[in-house]
Amino acid sequence: MIRFRLGGKSRECNLREFGRCVGIYTTAELASRHFVPFLRACIQGKPDRDANAVIWAAMSDDQFEAGSARESQLRNPLHRLMHRIISTSVIQKRGCEKVFGEDLTYMCAISDPTRFLHLPFALAVSLTTRAAGVGDSSPMAGGHFITRLARSYGLLTAETVATLTPTPPTGTSPRYLEIMGLILQHQAADDQAQPQLSDVMTAIRELTDRVTRVEDQQVWIGDVLLELACQQGRHPRPFPARAHDDEAGPSRARQDD
Repeated sequence: MIRFRLGGKSRECNLREFGRCVGIYTTAELASRHFVPFLRACIQGKPDRDANAVIWAAMSDDQFEAGSARESQLRNPLHRLMHRIISTSVIQKRGCEKVFGEDLTYMCAISDPTRFLHLPFALAVSLTTRAAGVGDSSPMAGGHFITRLARSYGLLTAETVATLTPTPPTGTSPRYLEIMGLILQHQAADDQAQPQLSDVMTAIRELTDRVTRVEDQQVWIGDVLLELACQQGRHPRPFPARAHDDEAGPSRARQDD
């Protein structure tokens, strides 16, 4: 059972009902005869030492030791990226390099299509230990889940909303951006740390340039094929337009005409 205070009253519900209230599961899914066996098979809580060793062995060639296992020991770059995202969001650790059992729980559920995470349980743990309100510096708010919970209990009426005072969201701390690898810190001439874009942002720009280059090549190929078809007296079928084509503006071929 989950116990919490909402609307000035103490309330409680089971994990299934909590999952429905916050929008994880629908009423039809809860009514299915397959739902209870599915939920029992979901990963809930931290895996034991043996389970950690099995999960880690599938991702790394080194032996797993809690507290000493590191992200750099993961073979697959996708697993390293996955761990970095988990560490800076739902887990919210101060450092991203070390890998713990809780990290492996989420990584196993994401990377293994046959395993599923007990989402209501994981959300309840996050809201009670890491969401904003528990820690002032937390980048995970969780307010939208509380809104859904209040709406499910009939508390979010028009009169209630009118009494609420909206406040602007707080920005993400530069420390979390450093942990994510999005910015780097360097010492300026005045000995004050100034953020600058890291190699990650540079790689994104390079990828964007490559995509643009490919698009230009496709336009060129289309022009050549159209010219050849016209020389042979053929009229190729026009490319089928989509709704967003008009919003994107005229194509390069049309501009050249």
